[in-house]
Amino acid sequence: VLAERFTSRAWAVLSALVRAVVVAVLALPTLTVAVSLGVVLVAVFLLGTAEVIVDTAAMTLLPMLVERDDLAIGNARLQTGYVTLNHLGGPPLGAALFAPSSPDSAMAMIVFANT
Repeated sequence: VLAERFTSRAWAVLSALVRAVVVAVLALPTLTVAVSLGVVLVAVFLLGTAEVIVDTAAMTLLPMLVERDDLAIGNARLQTGYVTLNHLGGPPLGAALFAPSSPDSAMAMIVFANT
């Protein structure tokens, strides 16, 4: 019901803004003091929810951005980007960013890179 009230572009922009705010709010205390597990879990929930909305909105925006003849190629490129960044590039990058702040940095790198 909510998805029909706004355009896909509005949902994508709103979700991107939510993700940016959540990351900024989480990053500031992380740099200065320890962050509680509850705050991290809420942030992860909000980021995951916003990502689902952005991914869904991106699928509906694609036909507005490419010609009908190029829709198959555009969809393939969009899916390749999702798979490459979310599953292949994301975990090692996250581990590399997280590892220096962890006392067990080598273990964190191994665990997050293999998930």
